[in-house]
Amino acid sequence: MDDEDEEREPQPGDEDEHNSPDEEPGADNPTLSLAFDAFRQQQRLLASFDFSVLAVAQQALTDWSAIRAMQESIAKSVAQSINFPALQEIVRSMQVSQSLVEAAQLHHKWAEDFAKSIDLSSIVRANERILSSTALWEARQQQQELLASISKHFDHSALTSQLSSLVERIDWAALRESIGRWLPENLRGSEDLESIGKICLDEGLPLTWVPRGEIVHELMEAKTAEDRQRILEERSVDILDDCRDVLSDISHDWANQCRSAISALRQPDLHGPAQSHAAGIIDSIVLTVLGDGGRKIAKQKASEPFDDLPLYLAVESLVLRPLLLGFAQWRPGSADPIPSSFARHATAHAVGQEGVFTRINALVAVMLATSLTVQFWNDPAAP
Repeated sequence: MDDEDEEREPQPGDEDEHNSPDEEPGADNPTLSLAFDAFRQQQRLLASFDFSVLAVAQQALTDWSAIRAMQESIAKSVAQSINFPALQEIVRSMQVSQSLVEAAQLHHKWAEDFAKSIDLSSIVRANERILSSTALWEARQQQQELLASISKHFDHSALTSQLSSLVERIDWAALRESIGRWLPENLRGSEDLESIGKICLDEGLPLTWVPRGEIVHELMEAKTAEDRQRILEERSVDILDDCRDVLSDISHDWANQCRSAISALRQPDLHGPAQSHAAGIIDSIVLTVLGDGGRKIAKQKASEPFDDLPLYLAVESLVLRPLLLGFAQWRPGSADPIPSSFARHATAHAVGQEGVFTRINALVAVMLATSLTVQFWNDPAAP
């Protein structure tokens, strides 16, 4: 890859198997994989209720806006009928349990609460309101009978038993290890990953794996980008300590080189070498993991929404988000202004230009190199 950063367009087959979104978590653990398969089957079961009379009613309607309104009302009612906060609290308790004994005590309560959280009466009431429309009056009685029958015969105890059996088969040690690997410790107390992701994307700040959760919280509470820059400057020593600590158990050469950049940045006048070295580490990791065209692929992945991504891919997305600005294009002679935040291109090609090498840019570069190293050092493509 030359200094002009010319990259061919990504070609089919460029992505390694480990980057495939179809790869399932727990694939290397038969027990955990079996549990996920069983849980998916339960999801399909809950989604398979066929209110056939609704199909008949929909065919009788010619006003498509009425159909859409009816569908939206049903979807909203179903969503509101499930007590997700209660379930989330149970799952959080399971995640932080320190022993298999604690997990065994919790799993039955989780299964029972899950079954009871499905409020079929709420769905019945929602459908009754919908069926009050004159366009559906012929289907009203049949629909009410169907819903009443489902509600009457729905066996919560059977579902609880099935879920209990499922949870008993989960390898809790493997699950906790996977959660620890997928969800960085510094983000485990954060409830708004979307806002964190926005700051990573808009301001190029790495907030995954480093810095510590306390500093992440400070940065999230800050009102402006300038306030966040000030926090980075004030907490720079702590942040460098955090970078050192998360790399402490990694012997890969990427981690060794990050440690060199950290040591340089601790010196009063070596922020320039620290920034250049960290930029080289960042580039090496991206091109190694994502292959030819890796910079463009990284920028594409950085800007993708992660709302519906599995946890392990959502974290990877958060790690890559600062690269949208980190790989901002700039070349000597360009009419474009030099990026004010850390950018690898400017670091490589704008030596001597004012504002390129600063302690804040160097700190962001070291944080990003550290974050990428922790995320990808054991990737199959890593040397």
